[in-house]
Amino acid sequence: MMKSQAVTGTNEAKAEFALKINTSEKALKDTEDKLNEMKHAAANRWTEFEANVKDANERLKKSLAKVPT
Repeated sequence: MMKSQAVTGTNEAKAEFALKINTSEKALKDTEDKLNEMKHAAANRWTEFEANVKDANERLKKSLAKVPT
């Protein structure tokens, strides 16, 4: 009887531990996904910023070219 209770307790502990591991793994994956999303967003924003600066620079050059010297 005591051995049966010990096995049951061990199995319950294993199940609880497995649940905690699964929860932690899901949280880790969610965090990794969010980090990847942020990395891509930063890269996209940089590309967008760079394009906007180039466009502004071209407009400035054209504007300066029209100014009489």
